[in-house]
Amino acid sequence: MRSVDFRYGDARQPGEPATRWPEAGPGWNVDGRWYTEGLASCITSSEHGRGPGTPNWQNDLLPTQGQCPFDLALHTPPVKAKSAWGADAVEFAAVFQTEIDRTQRNANLIFERSFGANATEPTPLKYPWQLRQRWRPWLHFGAQGCGELGPREHWSARDSQSHRPGTALFGTLPPDGQAGSRWVGKPRTASVRPMGSTAKCSRPA
Repeated sequence: MRSVDFRYGDARQPGEPATRWPEAGPGWNVDGRWYTEGLASCITSSEHGRGPGTPNWQNDLLPTQGQCPFDLALHTPPVKAKSAWGADAVEFAAVFQTEIDRTQRNANLIFERSFGANATEPTPLKYPWQLRQRWRPWLHFGAQGCGELGPREHWSARDSQSHRPGTALFGTLPPDGQAGSRWVGKPRTASVRPMGSTAKCSRPA
């Protein structure tokens, strides 16, 4: 199945301007176990104006398909540096997914490994999660969240961690099984801690 993804995200810190990032790009379900897509984006805020986001190439591999109470996927997107002072990186994630009736539950653990002259150590640990209720093919609703816990070997202090939950809407046009477009909307993703980042969440697989 070939598709086109459209996404919109919005994050805000208390007392600070919102940061918004629309995304769009083609996707391809190669063989039922491998889904790959590329996304282009721009980032907009009233404080810093509008600028291009980093390109995103995402690959999700699904070795299990219903044999277990939950499905396990491998999530491997490369991360391009935003500036000459940044470092390129690769994210590796174990994705746990299960469904109860029409409700899908996702939880990821993401390890980001940077490389090159500007690579940083140690490896940071991040997580996204998602709840998704499949109401109609053209409209699913639920919630998403993400956060950064700090270095893998030694997590940051609680007040320095970032945890950001928010509502989410999804849809597919036309219905599944045909070539078409998918859309994702995240009306609000807010930090639950004063020091939380408004950086873009990694999307659950």
